[in-house]
Amino acid sequence: MELRARLTAISTLFLASVIFLSGYATTGMQRSATTTSKVQTVQGDVQQAVMQVNTSAEVVA
Repeated sequence: MELRARLTAISTLFLASVIFLSGYATTGMQRSATTTSKVQTVQGDVQQAVMQVNTSAEVVA
């Protein structure tokens, strides 16, 4: 019984640690997706500003 109790405890701790660490992985993926979205938005804004500057330069010239 002693060995079986130890194996059960070890298995339970292992399962708990896997579940705990998978929660961190999910959070990291969500943060990555949010950051990617924000960077794409900024990139679009910069491209739009460059186009406006180019248009303004053509009108002046």
